[in-house]
Amino acid sequence: MMKSIYFKLIFGSLSAVLCIALSCASSTPETKSTPTYSEPSDAFKAYWYSGLGEVNTFELKQARYGELRAGEAVQIYVTEPFDSDKQVKSDQEDGNDVRVMKINNVKKFLTGIYPYSVMTSAFTPVDTEAFHQPMKATSSVQEWCGHAFIQMNQVANGYRARLFSYFESEGDKDFEMKAEILEDGLWTSLRMNPEALPVGKFKVVPALTYIRLLHIEFTAYNAELRLAENENEIVYTVEYPELKRVLRIYADKSFPHTIRRWEETYVDGWGAAAQELTTEATLIHTELLPYWQLNHNSDSTYRTQIGLSK
Repeated sequence: MMKSIYFKLIFGSLSAVLCIALSCASSTPETKSTPTYSEPSDAFKAYWYSGLGEVNTFELKQARYGELRAGEAVQIYVTEPFDSDKQVKSDQEDGNDVRVMKINNVKKFLTGIYPYSVMTSAFTPVDTEAFHQPMKATSSVQEWCGHAFIQMNQVANGYRARLFSYFESEGDKDFEMKAEILEDGLWTSLRMNPEALPVGKFKVVPALTYIRLLHIEFTAYNAELRLAENENEIVYTVEYPELKRVLRIYADKSFPHTIRRWEETYVDGWGAAAQELTTEATLIHTELLPYWQLNHNSDSTYRTQIGLSK
């Protein structure tokens, strides 16, 4: 009996010591480490931390149903505080915040009688030295048949992907993917530092709108990424041999690396209408604006100023 009590006392003391030494890690949630990012240059801060957003308007020729459709595209770039835990824009900045560069990539075009409205957003940590994956990417497509929404959130080993769609075969889905490159995050990385873009053969998740419009499997595909440059221009190419799709982005070599145009070539349409087409977008206007404040009826004149239709 005494031996049993003595053993329990010794065992309990050892357990207490071990628990203190290990800080009882088994019962305490792990602390999430926050990655560090390089400090941007003064020129970068003066442009991107000015409290304004960069609005870029493009003339668009969009492939859809085996034909090219005239339309408009708008790319909005802005930096903002981003809550790394909730993965949303912070209402009040705190220790969990990461400064991100956000792109809102908007397209509007008609297919016969009915319109399409497409928007993709990506939130990439600001770093002018190294390449980083977006912490979050979302995409939505609205047209008269219905609408679909995709959201990808960065998790420990990759991304959590959620897809909601009016199509039975596409929605609703909730799954995790490996940390492959997201095509939708390459735009902001190019704007921060083209030299840090990945070059070579990688697994890449294609543009979320392409996945939706072409109804392909939601996964990463083999791709070759190339960066070419001349005296004034850089060309970044993303080529998917399996999908027979090529994206080329043309931008200024000099800061702030304004995107002048892009081309996206792939087989579009189904059945007899299927053919290789090239979606093209050409820059009309770029300007830093407090666009979120320009919401009065009198501010609609800005649309003409930046090259958009009523």
